[in-house]
Amino acid sequence: MRIACGREAPAGNDDSIAAHAENEPLALRSLSVLVAEEDPADQTLLARLLTGMGHTATVTGNGAEALELAAMRRFDAVLMGVALPVMDGETATRLIRKLPGENAAVPVVALTTQGTAEDHRHHLSAGMDAVLVKPVDALRLAEFLEQVVPAAAPSAPAAETELPILDGSYLDDLRQWVGDATVLTLLASAPASFNDEMAAIRAAWSRRDPQSMRENAHRLKGAAGSVGCRRLAELAQTLQKMRDEEILAPTRLDELAGEVEAAIAAALGWQPAEPVN
Repeated sequence: MRIACGREAPAGNDDSIAAHAENEPLALRSLSVLVAEEDPADQTLLARLLTGMGHTATVTGNGAEALELAAMRRFDAVLMGVALPVMDGETATRLIRKLPGENAAVPVVALTTQGTAEDHRHHLSAGMDAVLVKPVDALRLAEFLEQVVPAAAPSAPAAETELPILDGSYLDDLRQWVGDATVLTLLASAPASFNDEMAAIRAAWSRRDPQSMRENAHRLKGAAGSVGCRRLAELAQTLQKMRDEEILAPTRLDELAGEVEAAIAAALGWQPAEPVN
């Protein structure tokens, strides 16, 4: 069983759940799925259903952590509880949709106990792709994943757009939920995180270690994306995808260092236009 994070379900239930999942006519490739669910029993059930189908489940119990994970990692799908603590599922989804790069397009399935058409429209208007009413069984879960997860195929290149150094609309949405003081604290702590990753990337470049550079670029992308530093997050994501000779090019560090400096200046200079209570 591959559960990246979360509680283990009772061993006595594991075989029956896995057998049920394996006997269903599932045609999905192996997926990486983020499970954001507040109920421990549902966390365990969903993780076991997913792993029984051959997928990997990463489990969290609150919306703020779901947003952080979605910013730092590329998931094939998110199963998002609606009534999550710390940050509700709809707010987390709206902020995920504002993340830089392809992480913003991750399919999100709402998990809810409410089955009314009005509730479903509300969830879809928040940016969720589908609504799955609990309790969940293996066949229905597989059907929903088949519906929302696109087939692995080359996508057309996206049109070039000028990304902002700091995404003000993302921060405005975030401050509506956590307040100005928290947003300012996050922005104030960002420079230390950016500089730490930049120093690690420099050291890896000096060692001619492209894999370590990619790993630190991955962390830098998550740190930048979670505070709305769109251009830095996009550049870090580009570094992750480079071939060895590209990422070790002599100009690479100067380009990244310049973007880190711009992001730090923007983060430290940001102030809310109007205070949020």
